[in-house]
Amino acid sequence: MALEGEPGRLERAQELAAALTSRAAQDSEFARLLEAWRQDARPMRTGAGDVRNEISGTVHGRVVTGRDFNGPVTLN
Repeated sequence: MALEGEPGRLERAQELAAALTSRAAQDSEFARLLEAWRQDARPMRTGAGDVRNEISGTVHGRVVTGRDFNGPVTLN
């Protein structure tokens, strides 16, 4: 909660990291859950290369552009 109040404050982030590391060292289940959360929270790694999406002309309906979608795209 303290980090949430001051998200740009490096000292708070470092304090939180130290607290999480200490708790994980003492509690293997917490360590396992923390690692699972970290894996889910990390940015998705994409392949190398640039993408340029361009739409020209008249479009009737929806258009989805992007790169490296993860999961289904549903249009209702």
